Amino acid sequence: MPGLNVFKDGADPVALADEEYPAWLWTLLEEPKGTAAEGEFDFIAERRKIRQS
Repeated sequence: MPGLNVFKDGADPVALADEEYPAWLWTLLEEPKGTAAEGEFDFIAERRKIRQS
């Protein structure tokens, strides 16, 4: 990936193939699922309400 080097004498980083990265990496951008049981505080749902208002 040319142009991403921040060091004067460094080399540009090389991107690997998608298969060479761990599987969990591709799930980071997914929305988290609510896991609160009945009657428990659902932090994720409350956070969504606050962000939307």
